[in-house]
Amino acid sequence: MMHYSRLVEILDRSRRKRLLVVGDVMLDVYVAGSVERICPEAPVQVVRMHGEQAMLGGCGNVARNLTPFGVRVQLCAVVGADENGRCVRRLLGE
Repeated sequence: MMHYSRLVEILDRSRRKRLLVVGDVMLDVYVAGSVERICPEAPVQVVRMHGEQAMLGGCGNVARNLTPFGVRVQLCAVVGADENGRCVRRLLGE
């Protein structure tokens, strides 16, 4: 297990460098809702959706989590040209 002081030292050193994050960027979508009933055709729950939140996943999450610590991050990943890809680009820009 890493000690807190070692983590602080690593993050402090990282602020002086640029990090390249390469990998698969994903779009994690979380849906909030309530179960209304059980579907009569199959034993699955029918959910009334109350909300939805999209967040970066995969290497996008790694890159996003490093930036608040002052780490200069560049991300290298393939992103689609569809609606989900546009959402990923928007989240990366925030």
